Amino acid sequence: MKRTLVGLLTLTGISFAGPMTTQAAVFQVDLSPGPGVALNLGANPYTQDHAVGLSGLNESPAVVLSGSGNEIGAGISYDDVSNQLSFDLAYGSAFGFSDLVGNLTVLHVHGPGLVNFPGPNINAGVQFGLAGFHTPSGTKSGRITGNQVLTAAQEQLLIDNALYVNIHSDVNPGGEIRAQLILVPEPTTFTLLGLGSLALMVMRRRK
Repeated sequence: MKRTLVGLLTLTGISFAGPMTTQAAVFQVDLSPGPGVALNLGANPYTQDHAVGLSGLNESPAVVLSGSGNEIGAGISYDDVSNQLSFDLAYGSAFGFSDLVGNLTVLHVHGPGLVNFPGPNINAGVQFGLAGFHTPSGTKSGRITGNQVLTAAQEQLLIDNALYVNIHSDVNPGGEIRAQLILVPEPTTFTLLGLGSLALMVMRRRK
């Protein structure tokens, strides 16, 4: 079922009257944020994950002993015109987090995989690799920074809260730490103008 612009805005609790003008907008993306901050413009509302950021508790099945990580530097953002996902994230003690228990093997963005809190999260196949964006600090710590242009299908998965970062190790080959990519409002720059732009983009993708 197609959603109207009014319906998408209603999902965010925002009412708007009068003509809507849209333009390019850049949206902040967080890694498994806490409750109550997701924009939830897509088909799968996000409430919260099992842990904030990259964590083994977000894996399915959960990994109790694991490393940790999250956004650093400029963080993660999405440009709704260029379809470019820009990211700067890290894991391990070299960046103030906990080291992986195992040695790093591969890193990916997966989808369509959903957060199923408080039950186990849903796993999915690989959408694109992150090895080309990765700078290791030993075998248990590293930084992932760069830009990836999303396909129309991947863009829709992002809007639907259905993409996640998964970092695999030799001890946990199915994934040691995981975090969902969630669109959230940027407190200093988020405006209704930008929300209208993304909402219209959603309608365009679903036609």
